[in-house]
Amino acid sequence: MSLQDVIAKSAVRLTTLVPDTLIAVYEKPPQAPIPNGQLPAAFQRPDTGLVDYTASQRVVTHRFHVIALVARTEELPEDYSAAMPLLEPLLAVFEADTSFGTATYYDARVIDYDVGPVTWTDAHYVAIALTVEVKEKTPVSMA
Repeated sequence: MSLQDVIAKSAVRLTTLVPDTLIAVYEKPPQAPIPNGQLPAAFQRPDTGLVDYTASQRVVTHRFHVIALVARTEELPEDYSAAMPLLEPLLAVFEADTSFGTATYYDARVIDYDVGPVTWTDAHYVAIALTVEVKEKTPVSMA
């Protein structure tokens, strides 16, 4: 198990929002701008992690961002109106199963979000960026 596995499991969850909420889900940040015809879309990127130990266990708290994008037009208020309905379904995806379906992961949850205009590879969007935290426990033998 690893951060890579956590992000892959998260991407599978996010695809449940296609096609009703999102048009596309990218497990990793895309190399090129996402075309307007494939928006709204979401991608993920790793953030940071914390490592803690007990005598018999290592607990890694993985953090990553889920970034949902909508097209940016000349009408910023309308762009915000297009982005805001994405928030509740994105939150609900992580509330549905806080263990990602395994005994290794637990306490998966969104810890914050941000909404606003962003530029990604020279393209302009309005984004909802969620910070997601997932804890992973692994048995260890401390000597």
